[in-house]
Amino acid sequence: MHPLVTVVQNLDQEGADSLLQHIRSLARGSAVGVCGLIEDQSNLLVLEGDEMIALSHVTTVDVVVDSDNPAIKEAATSALQAEIDQLQRQADIDAAQVEEIRAQLDPTVKSRLARLRRELQQLVNGVDLNHERQQELETALEQSRRFDHLVKTSAEGVSEAIQAWEDYQAYLRENQEHVGRLSEAYASAQNQLAACKNAVAQAEQAAQPVLLTQDEEARLYELEELREQKSWRDHSPDAAELDSLLNKVGVTSWTGYTMHRMSPTAAPERVAHLEECRKTLRAQEQQSSHTRKTLNNDPIVSELESRRTKALELAQQKLGQDIQLSDDIHGKLRSLEHVQVNPEWLEAQKDLLTLLQTPGFGAPEDVDIEGAQAYATSWLKDNGLAESEVRGQDRVRQEIVVAERVLGLHNRAMAQMDRVEQRAASSKKQIARIFAARDAAEARGAHHTAELLSYIRSVTEEALWEASRAIPVAVTGSLEQIDVPELMSSLELLAQKVQVIVVSANPAVADWASSVGAQRALLTQASVGHIDAT
Repeated sequence: MHPLVTVVQNLDQEGADSLLQHIRSLARGSAVGVCGLIEDQSNLLVLEGDEMIALSHVTTVDVVVDSDNPAIKEAATSALQAEIDQLQRQADIDAAQVEEIRAQLDPTVKSRLARLRRELQQLVNGVDLNHERQQELETALEQSRRFDHLVKTSAEGVSEAIQAWEDYQAYLRENQEHVGRLSEAYASAQNQLAACKNAVAQAEQAAQPVLLTQDEEARLYELEELREQKSWRDHSPDAAELDSLLNKVGVTSWTGYTMHRMSPTAAPERVAHLEECRKTLRAQEQQSSHTRKTLNNDPIVSELESRRTKALELAQQKLGQDIQLSDDIHGKLRSLEHVQVNPEWLEAQKDLLTLLQTPGFGAPEDVDIEGAQAYATSWLKDNGLAESEVRGQDRVRQEIVVAERVLGLHNRAMAQMDRVEQRAASSKKQIARIFAARDAAEARGAHHTAELLSYIRSVTEEALWEASRAIPVAVTGSLEQIDVPELMSSLELLAQKVQVIVVSANPAVADWASSVGAQRALLTQASVGHIDAT
């Protein structure tokens, strides 16, 4: 067998049936009754007709196509008719959809929108021409209100000094809580530092050694002699006086006093108290230094000091060097200003009055600059756009918005209807082309060829999908009413996927095989029982 196309002729019916049966067996994976060589999954196998050889990937599809089988033509005709029916159903659906869309269209929306726009234009044109003058007057009146009637003037530098002072005061108010917190912490630290210094001074005073005067010492000696007598009582006034003199020195007995007198020292508890006070003082000095640095290095405090210095310097330039922060600097600077009519306000009032004196506003002759704003306000109130006119225009504008939305829906529906109509027309044209192509094929005998090829391709694709390997596909029959050259050329292309075997007595098949040569096809009279395939 040829690896591409093999043409087998001159077999009787029994031989042809036997050959086709062996081809079916090979496609199903059975080598029983087949002798020869066969390639299976890149392995060359020797077939001897027994059951010892098991081929891979069986397919249950019948790989033998009989061209004389009427079922082939019926299947092709049914498929063609199914395609035509599908196109016709789509065309019917599209036609029904077109009618549904057409029922939703509003053909009057364009004319209604044009009418509304004309009505709005008439309303706008019908408004009193004073509306333009109204807008012009509103602009002039607004301009006249932009400026203050009176302005303050002062000597050079006064405004700058006032501004610097106000900036300083505003910054102080803005950061008063922050600065107050730092200042309070610093003041508290300073108070505690002073208290610690006072405590150290008192502890130092208390830690000085105490000596009795001569009289006190004589009295102490006298009381000590009395204590040695039998009549001495511990709770007598003399005993209390003795204890008082000893406590003054910081001892508890006469012996202790004599030793203290030779080397006077302070009481140990007083010395320890003095050292504790000094330790507390050192810690408080560090805390006070820290709060002072925090206050001095704070950026807000530095900025406040800078603004205060600048404001005071500018104020001293205008008010004298003896001015102090405690004085009413702001009030004294303000006293240097002078009030006068604002030139910009005066110019704006003149423009407003000039406009009021033009025809259409009816300003009386006694209206002056001072009364221009009042008259302009009164005129706008009496001659403004009527509320009914405004409502009428708003109503028409709202109707125009609705009509424009409806028109948009109308246009989108029209576009959709055009697309559906085009699709329906395309389906009808496609049906007509199918009928025309079928009639033309019938006329030249090519219709049956197309049907046969379609059936062969479907069998091949189904078998390959199931078997997943190269398999033989056989075509048999008389091949009458078939365009044999077209059929064989198509089968040659199909032979790139499967091994094609044509078993037919039609001489046109032999002519084709002879014309293409041995590299493309093999013309042979096969012997049943021996199949050589690669």
